[in-house]
Amino acid sequence: IPYRAVRALASLPSTVMALRLANAIFAAAVAALAVLTASLLFPRIPLLWWTAGVLVAFQPVYGDVSATVNNDTLVNVIAALTLFLMLRLLIRGPSLGFAVALGVAVALLPIAKITGFALWPAFGVWILIFLLRYRTQGVATCVAALSASAVAALIWCFAVSPVVGWGRGALVNVHPVRSGAGTDIQSLTS
Repeated sequence: IPYRAVRALASLPSTVMALRLANAIFAAAVAALAVLTASLLFPRIPLLWWTAGVLVAFQPVYGDVSATVNNDTLVNVIAALTLFLMLRLLIRGPSLGFAVALGVAVALLPIAKITGFALWPAFGVWILIFLLRYRTQGVATCVAALSASAVAALIWCFAVSPVVGWGRGALVNVHPVRSGAGTDIQSLTS
């Protein structure tokens, strides 16, 4: 998405620089979300909050991936946000605003990268646990999260995706594979 936003406005070196900067911002956001998540888990031990952020920020492979131009960092930040929101709702209780944010984040996961589907089962488990913990109060929160997810997916598929050039109905961000290079994605979808 950052590439499509910048490519028409800048030269190739400037576009690459903008993409690397976007990845760095996303990587920093993941470290910040690690701090916030740790603060929910260990509210009385601030040293652990900052340790979580530092462990994420200075993990060698994460730093390597975050310094390149790819969509891994985008799915990482959305996944970190999803996990933070699920945990925050479980610990602090029902909130329609956080539920809507969670629903949108869950819908954006596979749009960032197909591996984003990996958190969908965790979201399903979260719904079950949330409903067991908060019973009737939790129903509105879960309905809000699921509704926001459906609306975000529909907006992406029928409004945003066609505008950014992925075509109508594309909920998943896959890398096209050319014939002769392994599997031909076009023949799988036909």
